[in-house]
Amino acid sequence: MSVSEKARFEHAEGGDQDHPLTWALCVATLDRFDVLTTCIDCALSQTRPPAEIVVVDASDDWLTHRDRCKALLADKPVRLTYLQAPRRSTAAQRNAAMHAATSDICFVIDDDSFMHPDCAAEIMRVYEHPALQEVVAVAASDGLPQGTQGSSGARKDGLARNERVKHLFKFRLFRFLWREIAMMSAERIFVPYDGTFRNALPPGLAGLDLRVNPLALMAGYKMTVRRSAGVAVMFEDALQSYCPNEDLDFSYRLSRHGYLLSAHEAKLYHHEVAASRIKRQTALLLSITNVAFLVAKNAADRPAAERRFWSIVRRRVLAELIKDGGSRRWQMGQFRAVFRAIPVCREILRQPADKLVPWYMDKQLEILLRETRGNRKPAHKITSARPQRAKAYDRPTQERRLPRLVLPART
Repeated sequence: MSVSEKARFEHAEGGDQDHPLTWALCVATLDRFDVLTTCIDCALSQTRPPAEIVVVDASDDWLTHRDRCKALLADKPVRLTYLQAPRRSTAAQRNAAMHAATSDICFVIDDDSFMHPDCAAEIMRVYEHPALQEVVAVAASDGLPQGTQGSSGARKDGLARNERVKHLFKFRLFRFLWREIAMMSAERIFVPYDGTFRNALPPGLAGLDLRVNPLALMAGYKMTVRRSAGVAVMFEDALQSYCPNEDLDFSYRLSRHGYLLSAHEAKLYHHEVAASRIKRQTALLLSITNVAFLVAKNAADRPAAERRFWSIVRRRVLAELIKDGGSRRWQMGQFRAVFRAIPVCREILRQPADKLVPWYMDKQLEILLRETRGNRKPAHKITSARPQRAKAYDRPTQERRLPRLVLPART
């Protein structure tokens, strides 16, 4: 990182015993107040609690949620800022939360991300270390709900847990297809705008008592960022609704200015609640078209980036065919979603630069409206094609009950 960039992001100081860094919980939410309060309760139960909590709520009854949240926090020593979302967009809501925050570090985790009690303390150890001041973002590590046992890396996946196909893992070809095609990592579904990913450890890390790993990209549900860097880079505001891959875009652009790390000891459980979700197929379609839009807007070498993008699409076709077939989803919903995305991507890549952003904002709403009409029981009804009024959705996951969390008593 250059000297000018350090000055721009204003993170040369790392805090000390007399002036430690502060952190804020910055949460985007929509129609799931019970989940939000669990997330907040976990934040308040930290061994190193937040200085402030910022919530940007896209719910129709956000005022009711605000009043209930104020009542819950009335006797807590933490500042609450509760705002109405500018529109239903995870990216726009996260931007609003970071702008409203005043703390040094923003925890821009999901409202269904539940931190273990020492999660914040472990993350702040990384930010505050004098040798790690070029670190701009730190991710938590995946963990199970507190009070449960088992592998912290365990995650639900329909195909991997399907008894009908488990025997296929003894074949080398199937294992290759599963690893390289079906379970594509973030780096395999995202196009680096500069042609390469940055994935390195800071030079001052050797000999430090910190268990961290370098990251090229970062998932939003466990993301924290220096506020000065976050408000300078910003999430892509043109993305609507659930905004698939907005976290990959944001973290990639952050990586141009500093290091991204994962803190191994900072555990967080991602519950993945389905309330106000978009359909799985819609999320997949948007995840592909969003990458096409981001390539069109940001790629330094446009022809090379487009070739890489279409290679990813071809892999996605094969991946979703394997997933649908292996899980016996004979309607092939995800496979067909990829094919529905292809003509939209071609349109995106043909748009002139001056018309790309407004055109794609409208196109996303058109997709959401069309997909909603195809759903017999939509979670919400889109009442307008205008971005500031359109009602979109949240997470495309299966509904699960909230876990019974074992939280430490607060004094």
